[in-house]
Amino acid sequence: MSGLEQFVALAERIRMLEKLPRGGNLPSAVPRILGSGKTRAEGLFDEKKPPALIERQYEYAKLDLNRLSTDANYPIPDGIREEQQRIKQEIEASQKQLDHPMDGWGRTAREVLWKLGDQTPGRDGRYSMGDLELAFDKRSFSWTWTYRGAYPLVSKLPHDVDYICEGYRDALRRMQEAIVPASDFLSLLKLAWAIAEHRAGTGPVLIRDVARMFIVADQKQAFWDKPSKNTFTDIAEAVFVINLVHAIEDVRKSFELEKAGVHQTALGGRARNIAFDLPRRVGAGTEPYSTIRLKKTD
Repeated sequence: MSGLEQFVALAERIRMLEKLPRGGNLPSAVPRILGSGKTRAEGLFDEKKPPALIERQYEYAKLDLNRLSTDANYPIPDGIREEQQRIKQEIEASQKQLDHPMDGWGRTAREVLWKLGDQTPGRDGRYSMGDLELAFDKRSFSWTWTYRGAYPLVSKLPHDVDYICEGYRDALRRMQEAIVPASDFLSLLKLAWAIAEHRAGTGPVLIRDVARMFIVADQKQAFWDKPSKNTFTDIAEAVFVINLVHAIEDVRKSFELEKAGVHQTALGGRARNIAFDLPRRVGAGTEPYSTIRLKKTD
C-alpha cells in the first residue's frame, strides 16, 4: 500500500493530467505523485529512475489541493483530503524518528551497510564501505555517498534503503571510473596549476583554485576544439581529490602542498578562509591545505 491509492484513482478517473494548465508547478508535481518523472537523486547512472515512494508521498503532502481543484475544475473529495492529512502525519512522525542518530537515521545507515555486506556496520561511529561514506542530511531528509566523508559522488538520495544501496553501487563505479594513471593525472594537474597561476598573478597558487581549474583541464577534446556549454562536461570535485590521493607520491615529487594555518580556515573568518580540505594521509577525516607550489627543477 502506498497511501496514495485514492489520489491515483481520482487522477486516472478524471484524466487529471489533461485538465491541468501548462503554467505553475502542478504539471510537474502531479505526475511525480503518480510515479512518473524521475527521482531527485543526483549521480545515479540510471538518469530516468522514477521517484521513490517516499518522494511521491512528500510531493503529495505539500500539494495545494484547493489550487488543484480550481485548475482541474473538479471538486476534491473529502477522502482525498483525509488521505493527504494522513500522509502528512506519517511523514512528520518519520522525520521526528530520523532525527535521532542511533534509533533514527543511524538505524537506517546500519541497515544499508548490512545489506551491502558489512557485518559490523557503524562500529567506529562512521557509516562507510571502504573509501565511501554514507551521510544523512537532516534538512532535506536525504542521503549522500561521499568519497572519504567529504566529496559527494551520489547525492539527494531519498529515504529508501533500496535507492541508497543503488546509490552506493553507482558511487563505487563513479569512484573507480574516475581514477586515471598517475602520469595522466600529473599532466592534467600541471595544466590546472598553470591556469591557476596565471589567474593568481603575483599571489600564491591556492589548491582550491587548482581544483576549480582541474575541471577545465580535464575537459574532453570536443571542448578544446570548440569551447561552448554544449561541449563542456561537468566534473565533480571528487574526481580531482580521488586522483590526487591515488597519485600523491608522484604529485609530491613535482609539487609542494602546504597545510593551512588556523587563521586561513573558516575559524579565521570568511574573508581569510583560503583552505581546501583533503583526506588525511593516515586515518579518517580531512585536514585543510592552502597553497600548492611547483618545485623548481635543476
